[in-house]
Amino acid sequence: MDIQNQIQQPACPVEWVNVNENQSRLTAWVVLLLLGCWWFFTLWWIPALLAIDFLLRAGGWVRWSFLFQISQWGIKALRISYLPTDRGPKRFAAGLGLVFSVSILLTYRSGFVNSSGVLTFVMAFCAFLEGAFSCCLGCHVYTFVRFIFSKFNR
Repeated sequence: MDIQNQIQQPACPVEWVNVNENQSRLTAWVVLLLLGCWWFFTLWWIPALLAIDFLLRAGGWVRWSFLFQISQWGIKALRISYLPTDRGPKRFAAGLGLVFSVSILLTYRSGFVNSSGVLTFVMAFCAFLEGAFSCCLGCHVYTFVRFIFSKFNR
């Protein structure tokens, strides 16, 4: 397979454990809301809070995640149906969310306000795509990272 086909065909990490896609989408909307609050009020604890939550979800401690709890409550209150999807891509995306949240906090606290703004915009765009269209860019990132590491492991 040539390079272009390897990168164009996304390959997501698979765990063979189902989670609710609709709940993940609702969580993305809550993340987008929090990023909007960060954008307008620049309260340092918002990206810190997001980082902690992403760490919990990426690490497999989902039941301790406050965003998971909020979205679970929303799913029940709005009576949104269960739509199964694999947990692997969601955990990988949570790891990327952790990296972005920590990067936003560190760049802002270091005085690189414009850089933190760009990172916030990119993260908000990814959350919007997930929430609105169930489109996760994490699979594309995973595919690219896997491709790069496969070239180094030869």
